Amino acid sequence: MKEQIILTTGVLLFLSLVSAWGQGTSTIDIDLSDDSHKGGITISQDNSVYRIHGTYDVQKQGLPSQETGYGTTDQNKSKAVIVVASGIQVKITLENVNIENLQEDEPYCALYADGAKKVELTLAGDNSLAGGHDLPAICAPTGDGTELIIKGKGKLTVKGGNEAAGIGSRYSKDAKGTITIENGTIIAHGKGYGAGIGTSANSNGGTVRIKDGNITATGGDSGPGIGVSGTPAHANPPITSGTIEISGGIVNATGYNGMGAGEGKVGETVTISGGIISAITNKDGGKAINASSYVLPSGQNSAIIFLKEYNYSSIEGSIKGSMIDGNNVDITHYTIDRDYEIPPGYTLHIRRKQTLTIADGVTLTNEGTISNEDSGTIDGNGTIENNEDLKSDNTNIKVQLNGQKIKYKVNFQTNYPIDDGTNSTEYLSETDALRPGELTYTYYTLVEGWYDDREGGNQITKITGPMTLYAHWTENLIKTTASPATLEGTYATPLEPNELYDLSGLLAPDTYGDKSDYKFEIDGAAYGLTVNNDNKLCGSPNKATATSGAKIRIDISHVNCEKPESVDIPITIHPRTLTVTPRADQILYKGEAPKYDTSGEAKGETAAFSGQLAIDSPTNLIIPGDLKLIDNDKFLASNYKLELTPDIPCTYTDKLPEEARVELGGDKKGEWYAGAVIFSAPPGFTIKLKEVEETGIQTKAISPLIASGEVFAASFTFSQEGTFDVTYLLKRDDPYTQEYEHKATDIRLDLNAPTVTVSTNNLGYTLTATDGKGSGVASVLIDGASVQLTSDRYDGSGSEGLHTYKVTDHAGHESAGTFSLATPSPPVYTVVIPETANATLTPSPGTYYYEEGDQFFLYIELDSAYSQSTPVVKANGRTITPNRDGSYTIAVYEDIRITIEDIIVSTARITDNKSRIRSSGGILYINTSAPLDVSITTMAGKLIRHSPLPAGSNHLYGLPAGFYVVRLSNGTTAKVGIAR
Repeated sequence: MKEQIILTTGVLLFLSLVSAWGQGTSTIDIDLSDDSHKGGITISQDNSVYRIHGTYDVQKQGLPSQETGYGTTDQNKSKAVIVVASGIQVKITLENVNIENLQEDEPYCALYADGAKKVELTLAGDNSLAGGHDLPAICAPTGDGTELIIKGKGKLTVKGGNEAAGIGSRYSKDAKGTITIENGTIIAHGKGYGAGIGTSANSNGGTVRIKDGNITATGGDSGPGIGVSGTPAHANPPITSGTIEISGGIVNATGYNGMGAGEGKVGETVTISGGIISAITNKDGGKAINASSYVLPSGQNSAIIFLKEYNYSSIEGSIKGSMIDGNNVDITHYTIDRDYEIPPGYTLHIRRKQTLTIADGVTLTNEGTISNEDSGTIDGNGTIENNEDLKSDNTNIKVQLNGQKIKYKVNFQTNYPIDDGTNSTEYLSETDALRPGELTYTYYTLVEGWYDDREGGNQITKITGPMTLYAHWTENLIKTTASPATLEGTYATPLEPNELYDLSGLLAPDTYGDKSDYKFEIDGAAYGLTVNNDNKLCGSPNKATATSGAKIRIDISHVNCEKPESVDIPITIHPRTLTVTPRADQILYKGEAPKYDTSGEAKGETAAFSGQLAIDSPTNLIIPGDLKLIDNDKFLASNYKLELTPDIPCTYTDKLPEEARVELGGDKKGEWYAGAVIFSAPPGFTIKLKEVEETGIQTKAISPLIASGEVFAASFTFSQEGTFDVTYLLKRDDPYTQEYEHKATDIRLDLNAPTVTVSTNNLGYTLTATDGKGSGVASVLIDGASVQLTSDRYDGSGSEGLHTYKVTDHAGHESAGTFSLATPSPPVYTVVIPETANATLTPSPGTYYYEEGDQFFLYIELDSAYSQSTPVVKANGRTITPNRDGSYTIAVYEDIRITIEDIIVSTARITDNKSRIRSSGGILYINTSAPLDVSITTMAGKLIRHSPLPAGSNHLYGLPAGFYVVRLSNGTTAKVGIAR
């Protein structure tokens, strides 16, 4: 059963629970956000178990009103949201508890257990607590032998009030109890002289024991991260008592002193036997650990301890233990068994022969520095996520490494030619570039790169482990190539950027220094060329070299070289290309020469020619013929070479222009064009329509489809249905402008499909087909079968339904379609069935519609009281004889009105006044007071059924519809009708 303790205006409600702590005890559930807990709660029942959750909102629920017993006046009496009564032990689970916004300068706190015997806090979810003036967020038990235990997988953030610890004793209250942290994530902040975890100001003593968890404790301005509070500075600092024991977990303690006593005090005993510990001072004059006794791990135990001894020092850490080998060398090892991050600014040293093991599935994230610089070892099946520096002087790193590469120790030796030079050491990874040599020596050049031997050896470009590297030197010498390249240029053509002769190319690959520091000069004939600022020959050659063997001499010198060198460069100046390009797409007739354009003349020069181009047969490609260059003023033929743009074809017709004729285009079927006719001019001509004459018609008509009237074009289109003679003009292209007149006769055009109409009369039809001025009807298909027209029509007949036709003219045009034939519909008549009392009619009364010749069926079922009646059915006054089953059949050939007569009440004939016979719904009912035999015959006397009947009510089923005589063995007789 779930119980609640509710405090309202100071009244405590108590519940009686089983006394054995945690055994058979019901968990009391407290939701701090509930209005029933305004002012807070007091836990007074010994050995009780609580689950406390929710947010205590000061603005909604008011300031705490549960008095703690600390303080003497109304102004300084402290109050708490949760108060644990004195002398009791209690288990409390904090699950997502939020107690904040308490005034830090007023005497309030979240949880007060100063007088309790034992409080066990289990963390679940994310919890946040705060304290006020003189009070921690959690005021721990302080009595002799008392204990606060914190455990669980949740998170706890606590902030102490003025001069108070985050977790620990209140102000001016010495602690004799123990704070034990078994697990959880805890972030604790003290204030003023208060510790993060420990005692508040003006307090001493107590034990803080950390077994596991992830702990971050930050003291106030003068308090330690973990330990006894600080005090104003004294000439003789007071000696304080207190104990800190850390055996596991991740512990980060930051304060005036990281651990131990705070500012102005000495003493404390600090014992570390395991875990990853950070003790950081953040003030000038502070220490990492301020303790009179500082005990490190012994035996098989070990720990990683980071220390910042002074505010201006770095944060250094190493593996601490007492394992040594026979040479008295520390061989301590430590296994990281949970994910851990080395923060920025931290350095973890792994000493000689020490081993750091990363356990399976564990990730060590390095945001600082791991220094394996003294022959240590890193192994295990875990992972290092290396985001910063991992330095090593060996290759004993066997874990999975992600991120940045290992930086190995590299010794650099200058290896001067005469003296030994100086050395330097760097840590580099395989992705780091080796620093370039910045060494100098007169008349010597430092060889690029670093080598693994003083002389010779291999050049090292990638660091794969610890190593020593040496610089190499070579004497400065000027060296030139044995066979200089030939400078090539073209007359009157500036050298292009990719053609400039790079004089530095005269230097051999192993010449001294940077080639850009050399000086190059032309000695003698320059052919119009100069040396530019980039040491390249540039300019525009002023003549072509007539013969091979021409040279330019280049003198080479360097400020650091005693003697210059001279090199003769072979030079070839080619004639400039003068290109003759025949005009494209020339159309030439007999007697015409190809036209051309020229390009490539130097500025101010005009080319001159003799002869003309020719046409190759049979390819019709334009060839040089006898065309040649000749001198003309400044234009010298020797400075040029003639080049004809090759493979330019022309269209050549081996006949005179006046012999050319038009080309007719269009869709032609036999003698007829099925569409417009295109009159296309022959190559080299344009065309224009002059006139059109329809055959047999005296009037002349100009085609309306001429694109531009009086303008010559490549073609014109003629699209008029009929038969015509067409007169047109041909005009020769430039430079020939002669016009020639021609006539095309008997041009036949059929532009349209035949015109088809179909008229129908029931199952007969008439198809009419004409083709105007076109080619005439060539074929007619009806339902795929060929028929012949007579005077443009065809008369036929067919079956009912859809039929197809297709008419084709001689030009191939088709007209296709469908038509439908149908037989006439028969007349429809009405049948009227009247409302009839004492009977059920099928179909029911109403008006019905039937086609002529249809059969109409009528069924009559008499009500039970009229079952002996014989109805008379008439159609338009004519009596209808019933069928054998009692139904009526009427043939419909006119409108019919039905009448039904002679339905009267039945009277059963009973002779002994004891038996009764009747029928209803197709069932025969017989009531008798004694057993009898029954005989059933038709009206014609045929026996249908004979059977015995017991006394009582009898029902007989299965008789066909009709009229029967029923006789009982006692003489009772009745006539009945059976309906269906």
